[in-house]
Order: sequence, then C-alpha cells, then structure tokens
Amino acid sequence: RNLHLHMNGITTVRNEEQLETKLIETIESLRQISELVLNFTGPSQGTLFLKINGLVQHFQMLQQLADSCTLEVPLEVLGYVDEGRNPQLFTKDTVEQCIETNQRTKGKVDALQALMAALEQELEKEFPNELRDYRSHASAP
Repeated sequence: RNLHLHMNGITTVRNEEQLETKLIETIESLRQISELVLNFTGPSQGTLFLKINGLVQHFQMLQQLADSCTLEVPLEVLGYVDEGRNPQLFTKDTVEQCIETNQRTKGKVDALQALMAALEQELEKEFPNELRDYRSHASAP
C-alpha cells in the first residue's frame, strides 16, 4: 500500500533534508513567478525571465537530489493531495483510525472475558466436579 520511489542509492538524512529545503525553495520560486505574472508589466519581463531560469535550476537540482534518495510514500497520502487536503492530516487520521480500532478490539476482548466469567459461574453451579478437574488439568505443567 506504499508507493516506493527508489532513486539510485541509499537514503541519507542529509539528502532528504536538502531535498526538502530545495522543494520549499522551488515552491517559493513558483509563488514569486505567479505574482509576477499576475502583476505583469513590460519592465518586469526581465525579472520574470530570471525567475523562470531560476526555477529551471531548482528543477535540475531537485532531480539531482532525488537521484540520491529513497522515499516511501503511502498511496493514501497522494490521495489526500489529489483531493486538495493537507497530506499531514494523513498521520492524524491514521492515528485516529488506530485508536478507534483499538477501542473496538478492547470492547470485544472485554465482552469475551465477561462471557468466560459467566460461563465459569454457570459451570461451577451445574458441574462443580468436572470444572474442578478441568482446572486442575489446565493448571498442570
């Protein structure tokens, strides 16, 4: 259930941190280009070309850094992105699902323990000798 992005080599924390930093810089560069395009005037053309060239360099650096990283991204995270949701919510939602599952499982265990106790009480009333024999055999090594 994970999308494996294996990219030539062993993952290092340093490379992943550099990749994250460069991604943030690339996003900022895209934001600046977007502002220049929205407020475009003739004199801003040179600045726009410089920003676009810088963006190309960011993409080249991203490709180089990506080649030295191995990342595992759960497919569900990509689904969050496709839906326009914050991918960081994936962790929160997953933890909440685990808590709910744990609570349901605990309820089932508690119910089975209560059933076992009730059965033992009834067996004690109806079949005391057999239950005593069972307990002595069950506790023997």
